[in-house]
Amino acid sequence: MGRTIGTAGRSAAAVLAAAVICCCGCGGNGGEGARRADGGREESGPRRGGRLVIGMQQEPEILNEAVNTMVAGVYVCNLVFSKFVKHDDRMELVPDLIAEIPTVENGGISGDHLTYTYHLRPDALWHDGRPVTSADVEFTYRVMMHPDINVETRQGWDVIDRVETPDPHTVVFHLSEVYANFVGDCFYDESVLPEHLLGEFIGPGFQGARFHREPVGSGPFVFREWSAGSHITLAANRDYYGEGPYLDEIVIVFVPDGNALLVRLETGEIMGIDNAPNMLLGVMESIPDVTVHRNPALFNEHIDLNCENETLSDARVRRAIAKAIDREELSEKIYDGVWLPAYGDEHPKSPYYSEYPREHLAHDPVGAAELLSKAGWIDRDGDGVR
Repeated sequence: MGRTIGTAGRSAAAVLAAAVICCCGCGGNGGEGARRADGGREESGPRRGGRLVIGMQQEPEILNEAVNTMVAGVYVCNLVFSKFVKHDDRMELVPDLIAEIPTVENGGISGDHLTYTYHLRPDALWHDGRPVTSADVEFTYRVMMHPDINVETRQGWDVIDRVETPDPHTVVFHLSEVYANFVGDCFYDESVLPEHLLGEFIGPGFQGARFHREPVGSGPFVFREWSAGSHITLAANRDYYGEGPYLDEIVIVFVPDGNALLVRLETGEIMGIDNAPNMLLGVMESIPDVTVHRNPALFNEHIDLNCENETLSDARVRRAIAKAIDREELSEKIYDGVWLPAYGDEHPKSPYYSEYPREHLAHDPVGAAELLSKAGWIDRDGDGVR
């Protein structure tokens, strides 16, 4: 499953996932989920305290987003680590680890759009008590660009020419070329990493560092335990610089079988299900005191197209592939209509969402064939293969 939404012109998005989060006895929002009422009177607004036990079919392999490729790893890392920016409930980017998002107007972006200046929050601490500094940011850049480290992606990072750290809380990125989504790419998908804990491992042995199974972050929850094949336990970070956290503890239990997840939800062994299987949603809706909320998640299933490939370098071939995919049929037959057809990068709730891709890339096998013919791919014997 793709953990990131593909970049326009380089991917053919197919269906937009629906994340399923089922919460028992606690308030929740976002994602597609079910909530079991506790019978008591609910107070308005969030309440502090409590322990959440949530079931997940997938177990992460590593807890470092620089080298993680699993959605399950992203979920855990988002609780443990911090990033420069995050999305608010309107899908707008807002500051997280930085004081403000750089713009041309506030002087954070130069007039030629080649220099970006970030100011870190001075109250941000690693979970071991050390301050988060610009040296950690510069170190993270070196990790992302190290040739011996198999990172998840270098997109956006590869346009950075050099990094300056004039003081412990200021970072200046100088780009080699204009990159429109620099703020939304770098330090949005990847978290800032602690140099004092990972510096000695930079190089071929990076993936084997113990840190990746016992991470130290700067986010709202502190890593406590990882029992392989069983669970991960996180505790509230009482020194967190942001709002919250409200829960005292989160326990993520790994249950690969969907039916077993459902049984544990019914018996109360777990209080929620993350990304519940589509085929179980109807059963979940029939359980007393369970409500299913449906909302698109922030990732999709997609095909990545390598534009450096000789065949795929032709935009007509890429458009033909996009038109040949019947997204509606995929949604209905494979995902029971729960996952929405996706025609582009942006989430439907994003202020940057556009219907343009849907209008121009709708399922059209005849149009796809015409594009292939124009690109020189001819069906010479009528067998449908070009």
